[in-house]
Amino acid sequence: MACSETCTTSTSGIGIARVSSAEAFLLLHPLVMTTPAISRRMPGIKCLLFIDAFMYVLKSTNHSVPVVKWIRWIFRQIYTVLTNAMARRTKDEADATREKIVDAAIRLFLRQGVSSTTLEGIAAEAGFTRGAVYHHFANKHALLIELWNMVKPPTEGISEELEAASHKGGDPLGTMEKRIGNALKQVLSDPRTSAIHTVFMHNCEFVEKINPMVVGEMRHLVSARDLIAKGFGMAKDAGQIRHELDVAELASALMCYCYGLLAMVLRNRIMSDQTISCDIDQALSVFFSGLRKP
Repeated sequence: MACSETCTTSTSGIGIARVSSAEAFLLLHPLVMTTPAISRRMPGIKCLLFIDAFMYVLKSTNHSVPVVKWIRWIFRQIYTVLTNAMARRTKDEADATREKIVDAAIRLFLRQGVSSTTLEGIAAEAGFTRGAVYHHFANKHALLIELWNMVKPPTEGISEELEAASHKGGDPLGTMEKRIGNALKQVLSDPRTSAIHTVFMHNCEFVEKINPMVVGEMRHLVSARDLIAKGFGMAKDAGQIRHELDVAELASALMCYCYGLLAMVLRNRIMSDQTISCDIDQALSVFFSGLRKP
């Protein structure tokens, strides 16, 4: 291939007509290297143009075909490594952007309520354009769903613990008291989890647009109530609680008790973390001690 020869297509898919591969590389390489958006997001252009130019040099110096093919394979492997690394970095950047948007949304929801917050306001709070926010969340409802899915149910994992505690000599009632207490303290001690619960308990208007979340909450509450009732049933079988108590009613009462305690603390937030922890333990102790057989 002579220097005067031209190509009508490029292996990079750019479609540069009537320009040799080497010329294309020399023309575009400075642009690619000095333009941050292209350099950051399109590493394949740089690599493939370099391959084209290098293959042109090899062919012009009459290297054998096997050597040319071997070197082409080497550069293809380099290209694969570069593009995979860039894909990972791009995903990490997207995840970091999404996290910043979520944190900004939480701050605004706490400060001014859900109904008074707009995606434009969230974009400004996060330091991004509206387009960046819309890329991750189509609307405010999608953002609320994201927050909802970030909250773990307080009864998660309790079923396995109860099964282990139900064996001979176990303490199902004590297991429930400890597990639920730890879940409540975790909500109050983790700033983000605490903030999300505050948003949904006090700063979110349950209007028609978020009805699916209300339905999801009801399903979660029913599932949690059933698990707690199961635990009370195990405690009853173990002779730990009075036989006249109905386990389903006890489960509903405990959920209301915990929900009210959590809502009160989140509303006020006037106690230190240590005091909150002690208050939860004491409050649950009062509830559970009233169930035990004398």
